[in-house]
Amino acid sequence: MTGPSETNPPRDWTGAFVLSSGRSGSTMLSDILASHPDIASLSEVLTYLGTRSLLPGRVSGARYWRRLSQQTPLYRQLFTAATAPREFLYPGTGGRFPHDDVPPILATTLPHLTDRPDALYDALARTVPRQPRQTMAAHHRALFDRLARETGARIWVERSGLSLMHSRVLRRDFPAARFVLLTRDGRDVALSLRDFIPARLIIWSWFLFRRLGANPIAIAAPTGASRRLRLFEALFTPVFPVRRALATPPPLTACAGFWSEMVLAALPEYLALPPDRRMRLDFETLCANPG
Repeated sequence: MTGPSETNPPRDWTGAFVLSSGRSGSTMLSDILASHPDIASLSEVLTYLGTRSLLPGRVSGARYWRRLSQQTPLYRQLFTAATAPREFLYPGTGGRFPHDDVPPILATTLPHLTDRPDALYDALARTVPRQPRQTMAAHHRALFDRLARETGARIWVERSGLSLMHSRVLRRDFPAARFVLLTRDGRDVALSLRDFIPARLIIWSWFLFRRLGANPIAIAAPTGASRRLRLFEALFTPVFPVRRALATPPPLTACAGFWSEMVLAALPEYLALPPDRRMRLDFETLCANPG
């Protein structure tokens, strides 16, 4: 796979994904990549779209843009001033939108690319809704390529926390993309997940709902595609104690099990990639030698 110092990627690819379990250094890697003028470091695009980020079927450009620009009720509870992580980059002062009404694409992705995120948002708002009816993956590719052009980059690299759960779908729907697997000692990941407020909700959901056959990190299909999971979302989301879940650290055994299940399910997907489409990094080496 092309290294960071090489600025002439093969012509058959323009993008890559960082796969991680979360709390594995992917934010740090994204920041490092952002310093390279030829790379559009796309941070948390899939994260902020939630369970609808890679669903099958076709959607219009207008509907796709609504997902990028409008908060959901769950989003509003997850990313309050008290619970938003440091990855939430939209300025608290000086931005057009108040903290409780920041469009998902503006929360992290656009501020990570430019110091004029509102202007870039407006440019996207004029064109993305006119994209044809197509799959979510096709919409993503068009958006990622557009953001690379807007920033003068040659390639894009998307990085979202917990992206290992998307590994099968990403491998299938982005056949020309490269993939970086970022790993970290599972004991450290489990401890960090327990203390990371935004991760608590999905760990609690996994811990409780998988026993009922609605596993939110099942890798066999796009997250949210399961009819059973959609039913649970419809029935339980309105009454699920989100604030309590965010305020309550999950058991460490649950955090470890969550990490282990995700890694064990995703590793075969990563290894099924041709060698020239995959690269492995580990957190400890990255910290010791970030260059």
